[in-house]
Amino acid sequence: MADREYIPFYRSFYEQISACNDPKARLEMYEVLLDYAFNKNEPDFDKVKYNDYTHFFWLGARPILHKSWAQYENGCKGGAPKGNTNNKGKRKVNPKLTQSQANKDIDNDNEKDIDNDNDNESESEKGKLVTRAPAFIPPTLEEVLNYYNFNHGNYGDESVAKKFYTYYSARGWKMAQTPMNDWKAALDTWIEREPRFASDPRQAEREKLARGYAAVVARRLAEDDAREAEREKLARGYAATIARLAAEDDAREAELRQP
Repeated sequence: MADREYIPFYRSFYEQISACNDPKARLEMYEVLLDYAFNKNEPDFDKVKYNDYTHFFWLGARPILHKSWAQYENGCKGGAPKGNTNNKGKRKVNPKLTQSQANKDIDNDNEKDIDNDNDNESESEKGKLVTRAPAFIPPTLEEVLNYYNFNHGNYGDESVAKKFYTYYSARGWKMAQTPMNDWKAALDTWIEREPRFASDPRQAEREKLARGYAAVVARRLAEDDAREAEREKLARGYAATIARLAAEDDAREAELRQP
């Protein structure tokens, strides 16, 4: 099998990596992604100490990259398995072809498909074009937890994501009677409506009072420190005076003892 010359790079990869503020972690995520995408080398999190951001990113990216590898390997073997009609009418890829030759054949097939689509559209110009949304694919629990930890991990409670998954799995991933289109947006809304995460209008006032109390305590501590420093200064002055008077008394006694 020839080496891969190109890989799918989704916008979700870019957005997740860009959301990380640590340049070292971003570089690490790119290296992990590209090493698996081109060479199929999985990162060994047990032996190598990777950044936590890299671990969360890999949990979400691996299923996508694994699927891409499966499609690539099937294509090098000659296409879809026997009985699969998804590739009907498409040219089979000769495994003996180089990667660049295979890419050219695929590009030619795509151009033919575009020409056929244009011909069909010209024959039905009077008809309305219908754009169909991609079919919704229910997420796995692992995908839900990965998305939750990466985007809402600061809450630190996966039970919210698990409850979301259980609730909509039992209802066939429908909102009311309408099939769900975007489970990630639905999870974001679910978290916003969670009582313990909802914003409390009195929270701002409580935080303001807390900051005021903290300022008063800090001021009083500073005053106490200043008074303590003054007491220590006075104590050192008293000690010096006592030492001087004691020295003078010793000197007078010594003079009196002389014959």
